[in-house]
Amino acid sequence: GLAGCLRGSLRPPPVMKPVLSPIEAVTLINQRAAQLHSWNSNDVRITVRMGKLGRILRYGLKSTFAVEAPIHLRLIAKATMAQADIGSNDDRIWVWLHGTGGERSFVTVRHEDIPLVQQHTAIPFEPEFLMEVLGVIPLPEHGISTSSGHQGSNEVHLNFKRQVADGRTLRRAVVLNTRSGYVTQHRLEDLRGHVLAQATLKNYRTVDGIELPHRIDIELPVRNIHFTVVLHDVTVNTPLTAAVWQMPNSPGTPPIDLGRELAAGNRFAAPGSPRDYPTSNLDAPPFVDSRNLPDYPRDLRHPKHGSAAVDADQPARQSAFDEPPWEL
Repeated sequence: GLAGCLRGSLRPPPVMKPVLSPIEAVTLINQRAAQLHSWNSNDVRITVRMGKLGRILRYGLKSTFAVEAPIHLRLIAKATMAQADIGSNDDRIWVWLHGTGGERSFVTVRHEDIPLVQQHTAIPFEPEFLMEVLGVIPLPEHGISTSSGHQGSNEVHLNFKRQVADGRTLRRAVVLNTRSGYVTQHRLEDLRGHVLAQATLKNYRTVDGIELPHRIDIELPVRNIHFTVVLHDVTVNTPLTAAVWQMPNSPGTPPIDLGRELAAGNRFAAPGSPRDYPTSNLDAPPFVDSRNLPDYPRDLRHPKHGSAAVDADQPARQSAFDEPPWEL
């Protein structure tokens, strides 16, 4: 939109030297991450393709997205017949969905229970990977090797291994374009080279001196899911209140705590999982009256911060989360 064009400007990319050492490449990426503590947008377009047949679901009306280092995330999206609220705070992750047929599901996982959930699902549950993709946390500075992309690509691949929450060792690859200086792709792979998650970053624009991708394509091959997120009117480093990161209250759809259920011996069968498990009430989402919507906070504005104290004379800056994404 016009507002997005005004806020985020395109500019010719810098020309860098064709060969970067691992420390040079990581330093460049981490210098940008150090400048970006948070970003948010209240003009987000999301396209979801699901399954082998590529079923398409588009979210666009009043969709909002906010990210804050190190682990805060909130995505509230609305389509014509579907709604979603996905978030992460210091305590847990949650996914609240309202399907096109009126069905609802609400699941949550405490961060300390992620290893247990990873053992029982094919979903690559890696919050740290996502926050690196979104640009608000740095890459590790040690244990990184580099390799060249295909001839003429101006790419350098940063490769490193990471032990994830359930004890597995996975491979990470970050692709940096040495001509523009932009990260163009993140990959998460198992040690056999199977891609578990991949994010492609495009359409970089400069917002308040910080270069951000305004299109992010995320693929989860193991679940045949592809997300395209297009951002407009992005605001960077604007403080948001703690209420932004609170899990919604949905009286008609009580959340299912996956970690607690698994610890109690209740198993669930995740579609596409390579393992077979006994079934339980977790096999299908709970169905409730579609009139029961989550109770979102109405006012999530944060007073403008001064260098040492809140300046009461300055009006609070309106954020992407000042209003709920749909009528309650």
